[in-house]
Amino acid sequence: MDLKGNGVVVQVEAVQQSDEWLLGAAQEIAKAAEARGLELPAFAGAVAVEGATDENEVDTTTEAPTPTTKEVLVGLLDTTSRGYNAVLDSLNQGRRKKDVLVGASDEKLAEEFEAWFTEDKLAYVTAAQEADPNIRFTLVATPNVLANSKDITKATKAFGENQPYSTYVWDELYGKYSAEQLSGTDPSNGKPVAFSLIPGAYTPEMDGTVVEQRAKFAKLQADNPDLKVPSVLDAVTYWQTLRAQGYQLRDNFTFDRTYIRHFDLPEQRVGRWSGVPRSCVDCGGEPRLGYSRAGHQYGARVAVG
Repeated sequence: MDLKGNGVVVQVEAVQQSDEWLLGAAQEIAKAAEARGLELPAFAGAVAVEGATDENEVDTTTEAPTPTTKEVLVGLLDTTSRGYNAVLDSLNQGRRKKDVLVGASDEKLAEEFEAWFTEDKLAYVTAAQEADPNIRFTLVATPNVLANSKDITKATKAFGENQPYSTYVWDELYGKYSAEQLSGTDPSNGKPVAFSLIPGAYTPEMDGTVVEQRAKFAKLQADNPDLKVPSVLDAVTYWQTLRAQGYQLRDNFTFDRTYIRHFDLPEQRVGRWSGVPRSCVDCGGEPRLGYSRAGHQYGARVAVG
């Protein structure tokens, strides 16, 4: 690897560098690429380093997950509640007492889940797991509030405090979106929470440009009206829920487990490029709210909402 600085080319043998050096270099490369409107492949932005996975990381690669049933989802409500409360607590940081968001109790969340869950939702999940027995769905309870770009950044950075790398947010891009667009919630319905079942893998046959993905999603949603594109606030809540389940979110599977292209949001032009937000935790453990060029083909993650 040749590195240039002050007109001098320095050759670095990557294989001779430490794990920490490799991960740090990868982070810098990812940031520089994103600043130029480039979206790197899934393995970029973090280096697969032997031994980089925490010994307490949940291992999901050795056996197929238990098929999702209502009883399984009820059993997940504890970690779902912890993810919900972690995001709510981060949104409340720095708020005046009169503006503090009041969370729902565990009992209320269980009650809301009973009202939200339907056989149609279960049928979609069952069909997805029959097609791919290895797919996992995470029950996510997003606070049903409107969070603007500053709120989203605050919640994302709060999550990043327990990660190996601090959070990256492209403020210029996210500031162009409204709280309604970033949150994907509807506080007017009076519910404290917006539930989702978010898959741990990309949705099959949803890869494409932003325009192509919108068309494909419209067809999926025509047959399954409960489907949604996870919002940016959903994404951050998803990360917190995965952490509550025991994931350290800094291994070689983290990017693919968390990457969401928010293709339902309108394109915004930043510099020379037109694109939409994308969210992920990369394999080195850095939370990122970045940018995805609209004309490039990428995978997508569709949730049950």
